[in-house]
Amino acid sequence: MACITIILENALEISLPFLMNVMLKNGMTQNGDQYSYDPPFVFLIGGIMLIFAVLSFFLGLISSKMTAKAGRGFGYELRKREYQKIQEYSFTNLDQFRANSLITRMTSDVQIISDTFCQVMRPILRGPFQLIFASIFALSISKELSLVFLCVIPILALLLGTIILLTRPKFYQMQAELDHINRTTDESLTAMKLVRANAKENYEIQKFDQVNKNVSRIGTKANSLLALNMGIMQMMTYACVVAILLVGGSSIFDSFHPEITAMKTAADIATFLSYATQTLASLMMICNVMLSFTRASASLKRLKEVFAAESEIIDKKDSPLRIESGKIEFDHVSFRYSKEAQENVLSDLNFTLESGQTIGILGETGAGKSTLIYLIDRFYDTSEGAVRIDGKDIKDYSLSELRGKVAICFQSPRLFKGTVKENLLWGNIDATEDEILEACEIACCKDFILHSLSHGFDTEIAQGGDNVS
Repeated sequence: MACITIILENALEISLPFLMNVMLKNGMTQNGDQYSYDPPFVFLIGGIMLIFAVLSFFLGLISSKMTAKAGRGFGYELRKREYQKIQEYSFTNLDQFRANSLITRMTSDVQIISDTFCQVMRPILRGPFQLIFASIFALSISKELSLVFLCVIPILALLLGTIILLTRPKFYQMQAELDHINRTTDESLTAMKLVRANAKENYEIQKFDQVNKNVSRIGTKANSLLALNMGIMQMMTYACVVAILLVGGSSIFDSFHPEITAMKTAADIATFLSYATQTLASLMMICNVMLSFTRASASLKRLKEVFAAESEIIDKKDSPLRIESGKIEFDHVSFRYSKEAQENVLSDLNFTLESGQTIGILGETGAGKSTLIYLIDRFYDTSEGAVRIDGKDIKDYSLSELRGKVAICFQSPRLFKGTVKENLLWGNIDATEDEILEACEIACCKDFILHSLSHGFDTEIAQGGDNVS
C-alpha cells in the first residue's frame, strides 16, 4: 500500500509542470503588444493543479506514516530475532563476539538499519520513477537542452562510486570502535569501586578519551566525504539550471541561430526547467539512497555475522531421556576452549561421581575447576571423550532436561533488576509463598529480607544487585 501511495504522489507531482505548460500556452494569447488570458481556462487548469498538489501532499503524509511504521516494525522484528539467535549461542559463540559487541550490534547497528529502511523506502521508489518520467517529458520538449543535465549523470555516478568505496570500510571501522567504547565503559563502571579505591579516575578518563577520539576521528572522515558529495551535487545542479536558463533564454530573443529549434516560448523554458530540476532532484535522491545503504551496509555485515554464527551445542529438543539418579561419569575427557588453542585445559580426565556423593576439587587459578562444571551443563562440549549422566551421554539429553536438573552456584552471585521476589522466582516460576520462605530460610537470608529491606520481598533490586550488600 505504501508503494502505491508513493508512486501516485510522485505521478501527481510530475504532472504539475505539464499542466502549467498547458495553462501558459493555451490560457494566454498575444494581440500585437497586448497579452490577454482566458480566465475560465486558467482557473480550470489552476484548480486541477491545486487539487493535484493537495492530493500529493496528503498521499505524502500517508506514505510517510506507513513507511515509518514499516521501518520501525522491521527494526523490532530484526532486534527480536537477533536476541533469539544470541540466546541459542554456546559459550564459544559468546567468547567469540563478547557481550559489549553484541550489545552494539543489537542497539546501534539495528537502529541504523531501521533508520535507513525508513529514510530510503520513499526515495528508492520516487527516485527512479521521477528520473525516468521527468527525463522523458524534458526530452519531449527539447532534446538539445536535455544534453545539459544528461551529461551530469555519468559524472555523478563516478563520484558516487568513489565515495562509496572510500566510506564503506570507515563506517565498519566506526561500528567496531563503538564496540570498544562499550567495552571500556562497561569495564570502568563495573569496577567503579576498585577504580576509586585506587584513585585511578584520571587514568580511566584518559583511557576513555582515547577510545572516544578514535570514534570521532573515523566518523569525521566518513561524514566529511558524504558532505563533499552533497556539496558537489548541489553545485552541479545549480550549474545545470544556469546553463538551461542561458541557452533556453537566448532561444527566445536570438533569431539568428537556426540550429536552435526548441524552447520557442517562455512556457517551454519554465516547463523544461521544472522537469530538469525534478530529474536532478531524483539523481540526488538516488545518490542519497546509495550513501545511506553504504552506512547501513557496515551494520548489516555485522548483523550477518551474528546470524551466520552457528552454536556448537546441538540441542536434541525431542529427546525422551530423563535424568533419574544423577550419576556423573567423565570418560577420557579432554577439552580446549578453541580449536586454535595449542594446549588442552583438561586432558584425558576419568572419574565417576555417584548419586548423592560429595566431591571437592582443588587447584590453582586457571586449572580448569569451573570448566568441569561447564562441561556437565553443556556450556561447552568436550573436545575428546564423553560426559555421561545415568550412563548416557549428556549430548543425548535435551538442554532443558539437562539444565533443569543440574543446578550451578557461580562464584559471582548475580541479581537482576526487579523485585526480590521476582529474582527468587527465577529458580521456580510456580513456587508458592511457603516454598519461597523455605528457600530463603535455607539460604540464611530470610531475616535480612523481612527485617532489613524496606519493602521485604517487594523491594526493588538494582541491576546487578548494586543496592544491596
